[in-house]
Amino acid sequence: MNPLMVFLYSFDMACEILKQIILLSFFVFIVTKKIMGKRYTNLKYISSIVIYVRVQQEKLR
Repeated sequence: MNPLMVFLYSFDMACEILKQIILLSFFVFIVTKKIMGKRYTNLKYISSIVIYVRVQQEKLR
């Protein structure tokens, strides 16, 4: 494979992961807001994103 194709493929993968992260974090944000109320939302929201990103990075290796 030529370098351009590799770059485009990895860029496409990154966009997919980014889309998934945004969707997931949005979903988690809504759910935690409903369950917990406003106080805990930010903490839950941030920690869930961090965990999800780590999982995705492991999959790419």
